[in-house]
Amino acid sequence: MVTKLLKPHAKRLLLVDRRKAKLATMFRKPLKMLGIDIDTTLKVLFSEPIFLGYPTTKSIEGCYWRKRQPPPGDLNPDRDRCGVLWLCPAVPFTPADIKKAVGLCKETSLRHGFEPQIAITFPSERCVYLLPSLIYDREDAEDDSAALRCHDEMFQALLEAGYYPHRLGIRSMGLLPPADDDYAAVWDRLKEAFDPNGILSPGRYEFSKAGQRRTKR
Repeated sequence: MVTKLLKPHAKRLLLVDRRKAKLATMFRKPLKMLGIDIDTTLKVLFSEPIFLGYPTTKSIEGCYWRKRQPPPGDLNPDRDRCGVLWLCPAVPFTPADIKKAVGLCKETSLRHGFEPQIAITFPSERCVYLLPSLIYDREDAEDDSAALRCHDEMFQALLEAGYYPHRLGIRSMGLLPPADDDYAAVWDRLKEAFDPNGILSPGRYEFSKAGQRRTKR
C-alpha cells in the first residue's frame, strides 16, 4: 500500500524487508566493491536499530557533506570543522501542513545557498516531526554566517506558520516567544523547589516570562 501510494511522487523509493536483507547478504562482496557497506546498513535497520537506543556512527558521515574531501576513517566533525544546525518543528499530520512546512524549509535553505535536507518522522497518527538540517563547511567563513542566518529565519518562519519545535538546539533556546499561560509559572515553582540556586543547566530550556530565572543568594 505504501509503495503504491508513494511511487508516483518519488524519484527513488527503497523499502527493505527481511527477505531483501537476506538477499543482499548473498551479494555482500560485490556490493562492498561498489562502496556499499551492507553489514552496517542491515545492523542499523534490523539487529540494532537506532530507534531502540543502539548507538551508531554511520550517520556522522553526513556531517561531511560540504567538505571537499571524503570523510576520514576516524570521524571527528568538530576537529574537521564540519558545520551542522538543525530544527525540529512539530507539524499536524495533514498533507496541507506537511507540504507547507516542507516548502518553508526548502525555500529558506535554497535562498541562503544550502541544499534542502529534510527528514520526516511519524511519532503518532496526529503529528509528524520535520528535521531540516543545515550542513556546511566551517572552514568557509561565508558559509558559517549564512548558516546562522538561515537557521534563525527558518525558525521564525515556522513559528509564524504555527509550527513550534518539539526540541530545541543550543542556538534556538532563546528564540521562542515568552510563555503566556500557567505552564511557565508551574515550571518556575518546580525550579525554585528543586534548584533554588539555579545551578542546573542555567539558560537551558528556561520558561520564565521574564526570560531569565530568579535565583536565591
